[in-house]
Amino acid sequence: MKSIEKVLSAFEKTMLIAGIMSGAVVLFINVLLRNVGLSIVWAEEFAKFSIIWITFGGCGAAVREKSHMNISALYDIMNKSMKKALDVFINLAGMAFSAFMLYYGIRLVEKTIAPMQVSPTMQLPMWIVYISVPLGAVLMALRYGTNLVRLFSKTADSGEAEI
Repeated sequence: MKSIEKVLSAFEKTMLIAGIMSGAVVLFINVLLRNVGLSIVWAEEFAKFSIIWITFGGCGAAVREKSHMNISALYDIMNKSMKKALDVFINLAGMAFSAFMLYYGIRLVEKTIAPMQVSPTMQLPMWIVYISVPLGAVLMALRYGTNLVRLFSKTADSGEAEI
């Protein structure tokens, strides 16, 4: 379990760092070039695609860090067993949403592969951009799954009745 989490974390970190750094460097160089009357034609498109990859690639990391939006007023007043039940529900709902996102992400990719849609400036096949949606869904589903395993292994370790 820990080895899977290490691999996922390393992949997410690498993807996020590469996306943020490459987007920032390209935009920085483009700003410098504009000051001397030049420009990188594809810089803005590249930045948009980097942001898309960062957004969907970061979904799994957000689940890992529990940094998705939440309202904890009700959760804070629950007892331990109710919190665990709600945690299980939240992770199952997250997995269901990930499956939904995976299904429609794959359909989106399929619709751009067949006609070979390309981006206007970079002439990059659009499936390369859109594949970030199902990839983000898989990363989220894996993180929700590891959360569930962790929840149930805590139950087994502590000797409590399973939910």
